[in-house]
Amino acid sequence: MKTLKAVIAVLAISFSGFASAGVIEFEYTGTGSGSIGGQAFTDSFFTITEYSNTDDLQSCSATCRYIDAISTTITIDNIGVFDFVSGTRTFVNNGLLGLSRAGQSGLDLYYVFDIGSYDLLSPLDTVVKNVSFLQWDKTPIVITSGGTLIFNDADATGTFQARLNSPATVTEPSTLAIFAFGLMGLAARRFKKA
Repeated sequence: MKTLKAVIAVLAISFSGFASAGVIEFEYTGTGSGSIGGQAFTDSFFTITEYSNTDDLQSCSATCRYIDAISTTITIDNIGVFDFVSGTRTFVNNGLLGLSRAGQSGLDLYYVFDIGSYDLLSPLDTVVKNVSFLQWDKTPIVITSGGTLIFNDADATGTFQARLNSPATVTEPSTLAIFAFGLMGLAARRFKKA
């Protein structure tokens, strides 16, 4: 019986985090040149998708806010889909929004200009803006499941959008609860037999 109570307590603690957390999906697109794992690409369309927990919103200065990513992937046309091993974040600072290396002072990688006032917690329809690639070749280098990712420094046009609770990657808390109660039922049945 003590073991069953311990299992219930662990599950209750585990699921309590899911109730308050909100997952937001940030999506960056554009066309760029560079290399991944030493394989060059030129003027290739890409999509960077970053998933973040809205509870992790941080301040980097009086005017700067950021959220470190839970996970980040990049799809590069005719090259492939790769997971980021290096941490990333999305930040906003005085109307400038972007993707950068994780942490309070992570080097910027991709700027989206003139985004206006945005809180990093709400959905945002696709905006098409002038963008800049910068500092991809600086240390620490950006590592993906396909190797080192480097975009050449450039100015271009790109898009940004934000979506809440993407169903493709986030398991609903109710689904997790049903699974937990099923496990507790199995555990209770085993303990009754013993």
